[in-house]
Amino acid sequence: MIIYIIGAVLIFIAGVVVGAFFMGRQYQEHCKFIERNAERFVGIYGVTLRWIRLQQEGKKLSDYFEKNNYKTVAIYGMSEVGYAILDELERNGISVKYCIDRNADNIFARVKMYRPDEELPQVDAVIVAVVQYYNEINETLKSKMNCPIISASDVVWEA
Repeated sequence: MIIYIIGAVLIFIAGVVVGAFFMGRQYQEHCKFIERNAERFVGIYGVTLRWIRLQQEGKKLSDYFEKNNYKTVAIYGMSEVGYAILDELERNGISVKYCIDRNADNIFARVKMYRPDEELPQVDAVIVAVVQYYNEINETLKSKMNCPIISASDVVWEA
């Protein structure tokens, strides 16, 4: 009888240990997910706050493109920031020829959509709306494009 009790206790302890291990892994993955999203929101917040300041100063994003003589652009990243950039540039006379997004096949925009692995038409500049991944995106695009690849963060700070 005592052997059955000891066996049951050992099985219970083993179950607790294994369960704790898997819960720990799941918790770590959840923390990484939160961290990635926090970085994303910090980037969006910084760009948005600076953009609001530009608006308050009577400046526009298009000022940056006009100053650098960029008449045709593409936007990489069609999240909320990408759509807002598209709206403002078109409203102020900058021609957005197309947008680039890894999920291009599932995005319905009023401009042509491309995936980054597709052949991309030439433009004067590409603006990267996904500021937290600018370095990786820049590396991917610079071998395919013969134009400046600019972070949205740089645009709002230099407009």
